[in-house]
Amino acid sequence: MSEELGNLFEFCTTQNQNGLQGIEQIDDEFILVTFNKSVTKFKVIDQRPICSWNLNEGFSCAAVYDEKNSVYIAVTKSNKILSWEESATSLEKIKKNTVQSPILKVCIINGNASIVFQNGAIMSVEDALSNKKLKVPDVLPGKASRVFFEKDKLKEIAVFISSDCSKCWTVDDGIPIREIDTRRKGFQLLDVSFVENLMVTLWSDKQIFMLDFFNSEEFPGKCLGKIQSLNGCSKVSMTPMTTRSVALFGTNLTDSAGVIGVFNLNFKAIQVTRKIKSKESSPLVFGPFSSNLFIFSESQIFAAPINSGGTQLSALLGTSNCVDNTVEVLEWEDTPSEVTQLSVPQNLEATFSELLSQGLPENKISDILLPALMEKKDVASITHLLQSMKKVSEAVLAKLVSYCLRGEDQDFSDGHSDVDDCSASLPPESPLMGGRKRLLHLVLSKPFSAIKLLPEARRYISPPDAMLFIQHTAAQLCDGSDLVTDSEFIMNQMVQWISVLLDAHYQYCLLTCDQQVTTVLNFVLAVIDMQIAHTKELGKLRPLIEHVVKKFECESKPFIFKKSVFPMTDPNWMNIVNK
Repeated sequence: MSEELGNLFEFCTTQNQNGLQGIEQIDDEFILVTFNKSVTKFKVIDQRPICSWNLNEGFSCAAVYDEKNSVYIAVTKSNKILSWEESATSLEKIKKNTVQSPILKVCIINGNASIVFQNGAIMSVEDALSNKKLKVPDVLPGKASRVFFEKDKLKEIAVFISSDCSKCWTVDDGIPIREIDTRRKGFQLLDVSFVENLMVTLWSDKQIFMLDFFNSEEFPGKCLGKIQSLNGCSKVSMTPMTTRSVALFGTNLTDSAGVIGVFNLNFKAIQVTRKIKSKESSPLVFGPFSSNLFIFSESQIFAAPINSGGTQLSALLGTSNCVDNTVEVLEWEDTPSEVTQLSVPQNLEATFSELLSQGLPENKISDILLPALMEKKDVASITHLLQSMKKVSEAVLAKLVSYCLRGEDQDFSDGHSDVDDCSASLPPESPLMGGRKRLLHLVLSKPFSAIKLLPEARRYISPPDAMLFIQHTAAQLCDGSDLVTDSEFIMNQMVQWISVLLDAHYQYCLLTCDQQVTTVLNFVLAVIDMQIAHTKELGKLRPLIEHVVKKFECESKPFIFKKSVFPMTDPNWMNIVNK
């Protein structure tokens, strides 16, 4: 699973609002934005404000919507609670209920609107209002400024961060059960976030750490690396994106630059970085809500649509409505490559061995050697190197696919007869043949990570080339006898490549009026329908075969076909099965 950020667009301005308290989600369609002196309900897909309420006293924390009672709940003056229905026209005359302890935030816990106090106490809004004069007993030894709710063995556990970020307290059912010293000698804690019980911390040296919070692991846990793109950012805000990634927004006040990034905890790497002009001294990032990240910078709220790579296409529906390419304050920046390309070496084998001996992994070696070979159109060396390597970087795979689709015919003339190779068996729907096809299938035999391949495919393989590839691959899946060209080929790779390319160019497919795109996609649908029909027919044979096996009490042993289809006319076909 990967997350790609679409173009940022201005969601709304906060001018004359004196700052932002927070953003909370109402449902998949609406969010609630709390400014310092107003609360506004927005419809996300068209950035339309539905209703808004002002309060001269101002708000102390983000307001929430209590779905159970159909009311909005907010806090003013740190200890005054007010609630109102959507039909309310003014909050000035709404009754404010004063409690005896300062409130940290209002939140929805297990469907109930609840109050979290700065001293660590938690109670429902209903209980808080019925005991207004009762002083709330202290749960924590200090004052908290942040709270997170995590599940430990199906129990909801509250995790508080002290106001000076030096302590972390864990509270279970009103009882503090653990205290952690969250200081790291010589470095300042910039922000903390929780991703499925993993405590993620970012420090002033831009190193990011991950701690398995409910296991006895020493703080700050495992170092995942240093985020170079955040160098110079003195303030950073962080929020969980998915179960294995976090979004970050930092600002560098020296050159008025803001950096937005998505860090993948599994791969220990930044998936994508974006720049935005910003002088914001307190950067804030919220979400994801309604498939968008929300970024607060310089009296404006920006939204960044999230396209989830490697998921079903339905996950991307509607994202085209959230893209505005006309925002002038944005600067796009791809994560720079750390590999310097070299000229084609005189002795490829010796150079490859030397790089391996230096400890470079094969995917980094592919970044060094293969682009230079493509520049020289040396298909023989490319083929030799691919046959020697088990792992090729996703960026080079995308470049190789583009080269196979768009290279000149003479580049792939290797002395083999195209007729001998495929013309007798290849369906007319497949546009690629001969040496071009052999190199392409060798490329497709290499394993890849969809999370890394998606942005590279979007960058290096154009939509028309993607359609050409999909047309060829669908034809190959349709024609089983020519499906496999070497023993390492994995049939599922073809399907995965089609999925990645459709994800990469989904908006193009959705919006284009090109008849060729429709023709190719209809052909893919026909191939899918045919494969499903064949599978159903094969399913009818299963009861008959099982009956014969049981009849003769044959011991059936599993086996793997070296090829997806074997020729029944071959007199040795039984030997192929038994192998």
